[in-house]
Amino acid sequence: MSSAAPHVAADFLRLAQGYLARHGVATPRLDAEVLLASVLGISRLELYARLDEPLERHEVDAYRDALRRRAAREPVAYIVGYREFYGLRMRVGPGVLIPRPETEYLVELALSSTEEAAPVRVADACTGSGAVAVAIAVRRPQACVVGTDVSEQALAFAAVNGRAHVPGGRVRWIRADGLRALAEASYDLVVSNPPYVPSGEMRALAPEIRHYEPREALDGGEDGLRTARELAREAMKVLRPGGVLIMELGTPAQARRLAAECLRAGGAYREAVAAEDPVSRVPALVARRAGEAPPGIRWPVGGGRTWP
Repeated sequence: MSSAAPHVAADFLRLAQGYLARHGVATPRLDAEVLLASVLGISRLELYARLDEPLERHEVDAYRDALRRRAAREPVAYIVGYREFYGLRMRVGPGVLIPRPETEYLVELALSSTEEAAPVRVADACTGSGAVAVAIAVRRPQACVVGTDVSEQALAFAAVNGRAHVPGGRVRWIRADGLRALAEASYDLVVSNPPYVPSGEMRALAPEIRHYEPREALDGGEDGLRTARELAREAMKVLRPGGVLIMELGTPAQARRLAAECLRAGGAYREAVAAEDPVSRVPALVARRAGEAPPGIRWPVGGGRTWP
């Protein structure tokens, strides 16, 4: 940081903003505020009321450490230890993918496909921090939700988030590769935010992602669909007749390609479309198993753009 002698919070923020900007951080003012608020144990809104107050020595030291980490392009969420997702604070850290705002579309589709009071069974594959599974369970209090992941680190964070937001153990966590550990024809809804970045594009990701977030949660193979294809095949067995599969993907082309592959899967899927959030433009695959829909399950696509 600068050699200028700061006195109050506003001085430290001003210096921090310039310091982060010089290190290539895209949102230096926002990040400086979030980090200082975290060090002080207050919200960003509360920070504005304390800009004229001096910082204690231990607060200055903690803030400088946080800024050094951010200047090295460590994600803010790892430094402060959480990320807000669907109105819920999710604990995150090294070894787990940070939930993105765009993934809230996956939750919206899941909620649109289930009735609020229905005792539906939901599986969230590649659950990571458990953000999607927890958000669904919070808003569907009668649902039984299972999250799977191969990473012990990720499941540890998922367990913390489940305990924080969902009482009564309605969310269970299973260390498993995809859906293979789940019983056949036992779930009404399967959701997933699988790895979907093509391997050849990994080097183009921002340093915050490329150097810090787990590669296995990002790299989707040559065309980005390696894991998604496997999940679509596994979901044929796990879903009850008429059950729904929803997956976030990286591009509309990926979603269209996978939808076409689902429709060619020997009649296992009755419908499959590529949907797009009309606001965020996030693409998703939405597919329905052949057969009559189970109670509490409905076809969720209607408000967003779709391609057959």
